[in-house]
Amino acid sequence: MDLLKELAEPVRELSWTFLPTPKKKRQEFLEKVREKVGYYKPRIEERCGIGLGDIEVKDNRKLIFDHLHDSYYRHAIENALNQGRFPSELDFMFSFSTVAVAGAASFLPICIYNALRGAEMRFNNNTIYVPFNYMNRFMDPDFKLRERKLDYAVVHEIGGHCLWHKIAGEIDSKEYLFNGGRSWDEGFATYCADDYFADFYPEGAEMMQTRGVYANGKRKIEELVGRYGKDIVLEVPKRWKELSDPEFYKTGAQL
Repeated sequence: MDLLKELAEPVRELSWTFLPTPKKKRQEFLEKVREKVGYYKPRIEERCGIGLGDIEVKDNRKLIFDHLHDSYYRHAIENALNQGRFPSELDFMFSFSTVAVAGAASFLPICIYNALRGAEMRFNNNTIYVPFNYMNRFMDPDFKLRERKLDYAVVHEIGGHCLWHKIAGEIDSKEYLFNGGRSWDEGFATYCADDYFADFYPEGAEMMQTRGVYANGKRKIEELVGRYGKDIVLEVPKRWKELSDPEFYKTGAQL
């Protein structure tokens, strides 16, 4: 019997790693994220003098539905206003059915992308979306490794991305993706989590190693801080296009 238990234990551990995270465990971890938001949000707001609003925390599996809901709602309103009238129930029904078809077609590719992308949180519409699929598959079923970096991850999202959107306002998605906006956004969030709000962390909080667009973007912020001082940091979200222009530096522009 003991031998059978010894043989079964590795199989049990392996299967547990690849099984979906139980709902109870997801809810417990989401609550920990909410506690971190409650701790850091007022401190960030006080330092910056900027209100971040109500921040929700949700399972990443709700991201697609929330995004589609926002999309069809905005589409219905824009379509009606372009025709010089208020939106009707028919506008919302038509818009919802159109977006639903697109969402169904993209559901599987997005799920695959989410599974491969990693354990990153997402921030959208004042909501932090927490993924669970990746960490189960890479030997952290109890989130012990993830919890050690949870402070950093939450500050990156609310002291970086949420703060960015509050300062920058609405940004054209094409401009954001193709004109360097994402590099500035991720660099800003990384610099804020690494340096600007680092004194908020409790003793023992672990930082994340960054690379790619995160590290490259952070270097741009560091160059600005070296030239203009830390006062430039909160200017970046609304002035990133201006700061992207090499002529800005050639003219010796001041803040």
